[in-house]
Formats: sequence, structure tokens, C-alpha cells
Amino acid sequence: HQEIIEDSSKLVPRRIFSKLTVDPDSHPFFKRVWAVQIELNAECPLLTKEARELVLENNGFWPDSLNNYQSIRNSISFNNILISFSGTSNTNASTVFAHKVYSRSDLFVGFQFANILYRNQFGALMVDKALINDCLEQYGGGAEPLHVVGDEEE
Repeated sequence: HQEIIEDSSKLVPRRIFSKLTVDPDSHPFFKRVWAVQIELNAECPLLTKEARELVLENNGFWPDSLNNYQSIRNSISFNNILISFSGTSNTNASTVFAHKVYSRSDLFVGFQFANILYRNQFGALMVDKALINDCLEQYGGGAEPLHVVGDEEE
């Protein structure tokens, strides 16, 4: 998206902010992990206009013609997604805040985050922070091939 600034012929990027509906939209006690999903439906602002129209024409269901990683990637249109968290610390009741910006290069079609929770030898629930950015192919396959630096054939 671009707009022309008045009294100029210069094109500049325009920011468009949209609220994304995530499921679940709240967490009663954010202690360890909170996984959310964004449904790609006719109201999803991440989808192109064409993809939203195809979903509508298919009675609200994802069309079979778009059910491959190339079509899914081509149906998604965004530059950045900003995720913000705010809450209250249990230790001192201070307000805490964090944010993360995701770009299109962070999008991996057909993958999900690895489970980072495990039980230690005493049965206590723990978080394996080493797995925090690890992804696994979703059940059912069909994920896009990943290019891993260092895997090139020489």
C-alpha cells in the first residue's frame, strides 16, 4: 500500500493497522506458554481480497484450489505483524510489557511451533527455552520446503 503526499509526486509507504482475531483471545494465567491461531477466513485482514472472495464463494470454507503451500503463501498479504503483550507481574505487581514484530520472512506455511513443555524427573512442568523458535511440520504434511543455510549442494 502506498499513498501520494499532497503537493508532491513522491510515493511513500502507508501503514495500515488491523486487529487480528486470535484463538484463544485471552489466557487466565500466562505462566508458561500461550499458543494462538489466526483463522484464515473471509474476515481475516491477512488475506488478499481475492482469497477472501474465494472463501466467501466457497460458503466460508477454504477452497480446495488454494490448499497447497504456494497458494496459501500467495493468498497472505502483510509486511509486518506486531504482537504486544502486557500484564502484571506476580512478584511485585508491576506492569510488564513485551512485543515481537513478525515479517513475511518469518512465515512458514505448513509448520507449527514445537512443544516446549516437559516434565522433569520430579514431575514438575518445565519450559525448554532452547526449543522456543523450533518448528515442526504440521500433521497431514504439505508443508513448503525450507531452505536451510549450509544445506546447499556444492
